[in-house]
Amino acid sequence: MATTTLASTATAAATAAAATTTSPFGDLSKLPHDSKKPAIIAAGIITLFLSGCFVAARFYTRMFITRTRIGASEYLVLLAWIFSFGVTIPQVMETGYGMGAHLYDIPPGGLNLSGNAEAQLISIFFYSLSLTFSKFSILALYLVVFPYSWVRSVSVFLIFVVAASQIWMLYVIFTACTPLQAFWDSTIVGATCHPQAYWLANQYQLIATDFLIFLLPLPVVWRLKVRPGQKILLVFVFAMGFFVCAISIIRIELIIPLTNNPGPDFTYSGVATYYWTDVETNLAIVVASSITLKPFISRLLPRSLIGSSAGEDFAEAAAAARVSPNRNRSRLHSLFDPIITLRSRISRRPGGGSMADDTKALRSAQNSHASSRLDAQSTGNRTIMDRSTVDEEMGIPPQTPSSPSQMMNEQKLPTEHIVHSTTSYES
Repeated sequence: MATTTLASTATAAATAAAATTTSPFGDLSKLPHDSKKPAIIAAGIITLFLSGCFVAARFYTRMFITRTRIGASEYLVLLAWIFSFGVTIPQVMETGYGMGAHLYDIPPGGLNLSGNAEAQLISIFFYSLSLTFSKFSILALYLVVFPYSWVRSVSVFLIFVVAASQIWMLYVIFTACTPLQAFWDSTIVGATCHPQAYWLANQYQLIATDFLIFLLPLPVVWRLKVRPGQKILLVFVFAMGFFVCAISIIRIELIIPLTNNPGPDFTYSGVATYYWTDVETNLAIVVASSITLKPFISRLLPRSLIGSSAGEDFAEAAAAARVSPNRNRSRLHSLFDPIITLRSRISRRPGGGSMADDTKALRSAQNSHASSRLDAQSTGNRTIMDRSTVDEEMGIPPQTPSSPSQMMNEQKLPTEHIVHSTTSYES
């Protein structure tokens, strides 16, 4: 009996010693056995939820605060958020295939490299779509906010550049290997796959277009004649996109070494790229939405925090609108629609543009989902808001004046609207 016990103990010791010498990880009993699977799932869900809150706040602002028409920019950012689900869900699936755990902790048969590669390709596909539609949303907003012809021309050009980049990315994804099934099935003989340079080219063009898009509005915003605090706030809002660029750079710096040398514990060491992918995708959605959320923030925060009397003006204008909606709806609309505020401020800035530029902006804005329309006049006159367009954007049916006094009020409304809009922005 004792001889049998000693023999079995010796056999177990020999087996353990052999495992220690053959395993690339060394003595497994001395290694960590934590798992990053919960972190992968949490990162995807949290970032997806936060970006969804910003998208919901944007739609709420349009529908219930500024009461303006939901336009192309809103629908595009909503699509970007929907596509971001296609980034998170495959990542969660990958945790079931072994990703996030140490390789030496995965039981035999628990590592599914084929399923993991297929999920990665799906995640890359929706990652590219989500980022592209976030950019489309921002550029569509530029077409509405900025009346300068050169800004609009560059925005249209960038839309075509982003679209061409997306077509190239789809080509790389759907021809990743020939046949495509070889991307996740290593048993296919004679297959060819794209080299790493193709995937890196995708990342570099994403970063390049990001920089161009987020640089475009800064010269215009910086020259606005507003208080320094408001100017800094506007620049910060438009410059938030550079955080997306920084995250893209961090992500690519992590991907390159992992691709060249994944290491023996690749199921655990490559998890950081999952976090940064989630953050990059959803932060782009947050940036695309936050540009239009000043009315929402003004309603939530007190005057002492936002440095503006917008909340008080809104309450006063809302109360007056219930009594005399015809005279106050334009004022209420302009107070809380950043599109009107920024456009009217740019239009009144000295040297803001030529007569031809304003005319081109007017023609382009008539067919957009803007909340206002510029009426270009001579250089010495102020640009005023077209009330019929404001009514249309707010969903208010046209009304016919019932008395001469009401007709006089209707004629005075545009000038009054300019004064109120200017005062609310500078207060």
